[in-house]
Amino acid sequence: IINKIPVIICGKPGKSKTLSFEIVQESLKGKASKFAFCRKYPPLIPFKIQGSLNTTSEEILNVFNKGRKFQMKNSEKGNEKLAVVFMDEMGLAEISENNPLKVMHAELEQETDKIAFVGISNWFIDASKMNRVIYNVAQDSDEADLIHTGEEIARSYEKIEENFNSDKYEYLISRLSKAYYKFITEKKDKNQYFHGSRDFYSLIKSIK
Repeated sequence: IINKIPVIICGKPGKSKTLSFEIVQESLKGKASKFAFCRKYPPLIPFKIQGSLNTTSEEILNVFNKGRKFQMKNSEKGNEKLAVVFMDEMGLAEISENNPLKVMHAELEQETDKIAFVGISNWFIDASKMNRVIYNVAQDSDEADLIHTGEEIARSYEKIEENFNSDKYEYLISRLSKAYYKFITEKKDKNQYFHGSRDFYSLIKSIK
């Protein structure tokens, strides 16, 4: 983002794609950042696009232009602020009949007045766009990942609830994690991922 290299993050729902960007946004606040490492970088100002089947090319270009004008205006004033276009649900816009992402090629290849870009998608984007970005794939969780995640969710309650002991739930969490993993790996039909990662997280939270 700092170097204005476009990034696309791809993965199934519940893989913390949006959260990863929010962490970066929360960290990059210029001199006001709580992290010493981040204070030497300019604060991040996001310009967001919500992708959908009704997204149009004009809407996408409008957001890019707003971000670019903001960046140029602040640069003229000597202010260090970094604009970044953030596009959620990029995959939905990809399959739209309007073909709104056709304007992305020129934006991703901009040399002058370039603006940072981060897109997230639940499924693969076509190769013509992947070749123009850093393409980061959030891999599916294996059984060990699910168990570890479940245990960490349980431990998080120890910080907010007195006398809560996560250790006594380890066996149950292990069994639920294995059952969920079996469900998503052995069920080979259109409903294989009907219950996604968020359903698993909610299940673990409900056992406390």
